[in-house]
Amino acid sequence: MTSKADPTFIERLRAIQSATRARSEAIAEHTRRTSEKLAERSQQHLQAMRTHIAEADKRRAEYLQQQAQDDAAAKNQWLKRREVSEATYDFGASEGIEEDTAPQRPVPPAPVAPPTPTAMEFPRAQPQPNSVSPRRENRQPNHFDDDDFSNNSWME
Repeated sequence: MTSKADPTFIERLRAIQSATRARSEAIAEHTRRTSEKLAERSQQHLQAMRTHIAEADKRRAEYLQQQAQDDAAAKNQWLKRREVSEATYDFGASEGIEEDTAPQRPVPPAPVAPPTPTAMEFPRAQPQPNSVSPRRENRQPNHFDDDDFSNNSWME
């Protein structure tokens, strides 16, 4: 390869290229070392955090245990809860109380057919099946007290 370039320029170009390669290798090595140091620090911080969390959990458990011991309500036997069974009242077998069955409802008597009218009786007016008489509970009272403010609607 023959070139028309001056050999001093070619020599200088090679020196610049080798210096650039060396510098880039140094930067790459420095970056690798820095990454390793950061990873190592990260692992140390992670381990320290785990240790700190374990210590905090232990302190919290001790604190809760101390609070439970110091709590006056915890010492009160009446306030301690026990497991509740499904029954509302648990008399237990030792008390000798037998379970009562639900009282039976009285059976209403069978409806009696109305007597048939005889020739001597006047026919009675039968109530209309569609007419509905108001029940006593549903009727409005006739006495309305204007001074009774509970009956007034204040929103109107």
